[in-house]
Amino acid sequence: MRTDNKALKVVVKFRAGYKGEEVPRQVMLGNRKLCVDKIFKRKRILDSETGCVHEEFSCLLEGKEAKLSIRGAGEHYVTFKD
Repeated sequence: MRTDNKALKVVVKFRAGYKGEEVPRQVMLGNRKLCVDKIFKRKRILDSETGCVHEEFSCLLEGKEAKLSIRGAGEHYVTFKD
């Protein structure tokens, strides 16, 4: 897997959902806009040390499989499958 967030700022735009069911619809990698074509899996992870909840989405970004990690304080990470 390749992570593309080290040199580029990652911004995830969501579609509002019901009761915290927001769904990512677009990912900005630097100045590139990538549309989320499909979401395969959503996982909520509780960090036992901080008590914060993180979310991970397995999805299709412009035809490429990727994992989106959404952390607290606006931290977003994108990992593409090779």
